[in-house]
Amino acid sequence: MGSTNKTAQNLRDLGRGPLVRLGRQLRVYARKSYLEEFGACLIVSSFVIFMVRTPTGGNQTPVFKTGEIATETVRADNLFLVTDSEQAKSDKAQFLSGVAPVYDLDSEAVSLWMDRWQLAIKAVRKLARSNFKNQKKVFEEKLGFTISDEEFLILSKLGFSPELEKSISFSLGPLWDLRIVENKNFGAASVEIVDIKSAKVSFLKPNEMSFLIGIEEARALVGRASKTRSRTQTDRVRLPWSAWPDEARGVVFSIQARLVQPNVTLNRKETEVRRDEALKDFKPSMAQIEKGEVIVREGEKVSKRANLILEELSKLNKGNFNFGFIPFEIFLATLSFWFVFVFLRKQFPRSLGKPKDLFVLGVGIIASVATLKLVSMFQLEVVAEAVPILPPEFFLFCIPIAAPAMVLRLLVGVPLAALFSLIFGTSVALMLGGAGLFGLHVVISGLMASHFLKSSRTRSDLHWAGTKTAFVMALSALGVLGAWGGHIPGGAGIFQLETRENIHLGVRILWIGFGGLLAGWVSTALTLFLTPLLENILDYTTDLKLLELARMDHPLLKELVLKAPGTYHHSIIVGSLVEAGAEAIGANSLLARVGSYYHDIGKMNRAEYFVENQSGNLSPHDTMSPQLSAKLIISHVKEGRVLAEEHKLGQDLIDFIEQHHATTVVTFFYNKAKQEAAKPGSKIAPDEIREADFRYPGPKPQTREAAIMALADSCEAATRSLVEPTPARIEGLVNKIINRALNEGVLDEADITFAEVNLVSKAFLRILLSIHHNRIQYPDQEKGLPAPFKKEA
Repeated sequence: MGSTNKTAQNLRDLGRGPLVRLGRQLRVYARKSYLEEFGACLIVSSFVIFMVRTPTGGNQTPVFKTGEIATETVRADNLFLVTDSEQAKSDKAQFLSGVAPVYDLDSEAVSLWMDRWQLAIKAVRKLARSNFKNQKKVFEEKLGFTISDEEFLILSKLGFSPELEKSISFSLGPLWDLRIVENKNFGAASVEIVDIKSAKVSFLKPNEMSFLIGIEEARALVGRASKTRSRTQTDRVRLPWSAWPDEARGVVFSIQARLVQPNVTLNRKETEVRRDEALKDFKPSMAQIEKGEVIVREGEKVSKRANLILEELSKLNKGNFNFGFIPFEIFLATLSFWFVFVFLRKQFPRSLGKPKDLFVLGVGIIASVATLKLVSMFQLEVVAEAVPILPPEFFLFCIPIAAPAMVLRLLVGVPLAALFSLIFGTSVALMLGGAGLFGLHVVISGLMASHFLKSSRTRSDLHWAGTKTAFVMALSALGVLGAWGGHIPGGAGIFQLETRENIHLGVRILWIGFGGLLAGWVSTALTLFLTPLLENILDYTTDLKLLELARMDHPLLKELVLKAPGTYHHSIIVGSLVEAGAEAIGANSLLARVGSYYHDIGKMNRAEYFVENQSGNLSPHDTMSPQLSAKLIISHVKEGRVLAEEHKLGQDLIDFIEQHHATTVVTFFYNKAKQEAAKPGSKIAPDEIREADFRYPGPKPQTREAAIMALADSCEAATRSLVEPTPARIEGLVNKIINRALNEGVLDEADITFAEVNLVSKAFLRILLSIHHNRIQYPDQEKGLPAPFKKEA
């Protein structure tokens, strides 16, 4: 009924400004505790992500340095692959040999070398009158490198003649079409050469490498030119250096040879880019280490290979996880959880339950993930190895993963139990990595267990629900095993289980199916053990506890029937009304009925003050002031709460006791007080009679079940007082009582609609008409009875 006030407020806001509406909306968000929910989601996400993503810290592998003496024998715990660094280097070099290096060709290099020589000679000739030192300095600047004083003195004796200048074209001429490189060992099958002037690209294959010569070979060609006296063997035309002394000729050609540099140079940047791109497809050789293989023995010197394997094994055990990513994962998980809560609140407000339910959900998620983490820390594979005749997957599928969902279903209901199953399954999938399909098995088990428990009203129902859950878990386990290909895949996160190929597939299937059955039955047993314990610790009232409280031999009900039989009868009738009304709108009929049984237990200590327990026409209120009478009537709420707490009925039933009268007024005694105050000679004026002294403390009904019981309590008491309870009068009275409750705002804080109230009223009428129907009067049934009492006018 709270939606009525909200609609009225929205209508009033239409005439206000946008800033006023925005401010009010922000206050609404603050009142709805969105920030508190976000903080709770952050806490749960942080715990879950840290437990899921951090390594288990299982076996720590010692790492010995190369050449060190091992202090213990180290064996491989599992089959794994390790990179062979030596072979990897060889494979990498072989792989990169197929990538053609890129070289830049300067086709005009020889011409530039000749120009430098000729410019140097001309520059010195212009300085003929300068001193020796200055001439040598200018010559070296133009040449681009230094020469010795002896070499420059010899050149000076040749007079820096035009013949000396022209000699460069003869000595470097043989190099004009050659491709000179620093080193001909390219380490590749082919070479790509790019002319930096024309951008022409050419490829040289191994059989075409003769076009390339090394730098020393090129300089040797220059040196050989000094021994040539003529252009050809038959040509007697003398070359410029024919008349030079041998020593001078050797110096000149030595200096000219030093002008020669590689005209084909490696483009390192482009080559590295191409190699890096190619290395993306490179896969190094892996050495397989068998399970149980000795890596190093105690007392042996650690080899380089053993050191490499120990380092890889240590990384495998510690887990290669970058903790820098955890904050982002926590943020993403927090947003996901929070958006789910916001969505559910908007679309299905009844599914979220109370804040305590959300707290229990968060604790359940953390506890479940932590428990699975503990299982991994105690090494499930150790247990599997202890029983070699069974497939190791059996020990994984026999974990009672459905138990948390079953317990939460009984404590907080189906919607939150289903939400738990989804979050828990996702966490398990992240935890198991390559075996993440096990998370789907967790989700299926949790959802189906919650579904089967929906109609559980007795312990036997719970056992039957557990049996059905067990069969579902067995089928799910076989499905997951089939998707895995018959065994747990590699990289299964916390469970490093090795498949035993010697076990026949049929035997493996039978054991895995039995593991699923066992997990379902163990989950049921844990639920039966944990539920009563958590009921008392967390103050929950489950359906199983309600069934125990509904037994008529409960101490409170036995005491109620003895001390206040009229109240007891009234409570039973109200229970029937409430149960019918709750079933009509899909509310918790069991909770409503049991709450009705105990809602008036506070009357048993002063039963004679309540009309249903009075006999005859005498009432103790006749001799009491209306104020005292009202106080005694109202006190049964407080006394009922005390009795409920003493007998540990639970907060859900205490709410029925406190809310069934809401904040209504004890009208009879209030009007009586007003009438007495209005009489002549009264010591109290009528305006001094305070309505608050005659009003129940409340609160108003907060749930649909409490709202139904508040209506049923009033309807049952009113119809009991009808002199002629005809169907028309009963219907009119019920409608009158419900309309009065609506007008007084009794249902304002309960999540119940007008349509549901209408359905509840029809259910009430059906029960009340069956109770007050006319009965056949048998002959002589009143013969011999006292005459009926007639009240004097």
